[in-house]
Amino acid sequence: EPVGGTFTVRGTISSSGAINTLSHITASGHGLFQAGKPIKTHTANLTASLANAGFYHIVGGTLTCSISISSAPIGAEYEFFQTQSGNFLFKSGSGISLISKNGSLRLAQLGSSAVLKKVGTSTYHLMGDLT
Repeated sequence: EPVGGTFTVRGTISSSGAINTLSHITASGHGLFQAGKPIKTHTANLTASLANAGFYHIVGGTLTCSISISSAPIGAEYEFFQTQSGNFLFKSGSGISLISKNGSLRLAQLGSSAVLKKVGTSTYHLMGDLT
């Protein structure tokens, strides 16, 4: 049954099922996350949206990731790995500041990877094997 407000625990929390939140989880100390990021394989263009945040995206070399104002929270990350030849493209929409080394916006080649991180309402950082 859902409970509102703050829930404080000093000790260990164990669950044999899912733990869901509609807000943020804050912790101090250290943690071990063994599951990794869920994987999405794309055969069509995609967006840096809330629905795609937190995933490891397997992409082809002829696809594009469009970046626009979205409801994804600041801090959202998108990982990309290219498995076909070509140059996967990151395309920013109106009002978006996309910062990358040398202004590079394409994955370099098959086997290249990158991380896109939302760092402000309309600001994203792009880092990785780019050209």
